[in-house]
Amino acid sequence: MTKVHPTDPNTPVAVASTRQKIPSWLKLLSICPLIFVLVVIMARQPSHRRYNRTHITTIPKLQIDSLTASNFTLSSRPNQIFVNWNVKINLETKNSHGYLSFSNMTASIFYNVLQAGLTDVIPFDVVALNSTTHFDVNFSGSSVLITDSVINDINGRIAAQGTLTINVMFEAFIKKSYKGRWTDDFRLKMDCQDIKLYFGYSEKSRAQMLNPPHKCKYVGDDEVHAMPYLGF
Repeated sequence: MTKVHPTDPNTPVAVASTRQKIPSWLKLLSICPLIFVLVVIMARQPSHRRYNRTHITTIPKLQIDSLTASNFTLSSRPNQIFVNWNVKINLETKNSHGYLSFSNMTASIFYNVLQAGLTDVIPFDVVALNSTTHFDVNFSGSSVLITDSVINDINGRIAAQGTLTINVMFEAFIKKSYKGRWTDDFRLKMDCQDIKLYFGYSEKSRAQMLNPPHKCKYVGDDEVHAMPYLGF
């Protein structure tokens, strides 16, 4: 008689299995809904958000290398400030493709909230590959009518401290061109605050900016196309 040995329950039993290969067309069909959802989401985004860095304009950097005032006159009839201004500006762009067109540019000078000068700047284009542009703004101008107290305040500061603190505002409309078409545009506003003019010369009608260069701050634009450049 043959002795039958029971199967040991602790002994693993090999189970043969077969894996069926999923066809490639079926895999592709399974991800089609995901692709469709992504396309819909991208289509709903504003066009400037879909552009990459070849289309979006990075905020330029601007600094004033020097600023001089000559023939600085405080007139009492009428009450105005009259000055010949010379401003040397350094403009740096950080775009790697296309070129930038600067137009409708103005430079204005303020003493507190008083506008002491305003002028237009000649339009120009800048090649966008890490380009640095130097340009001068020369103009003569008169302020709006001011009161006797403002004239006395300015005279007192120059006499006591030998300096006068002013602000310069630079504004421009910028358009970016890439591969023959305009891809971005915005209004640039740069504020150059707390510039000290030194009247330390024997001729008190002439002054020069202290501690150049003076870096300017980006204060906003009329659109949301631009991407702020972090760091100066």
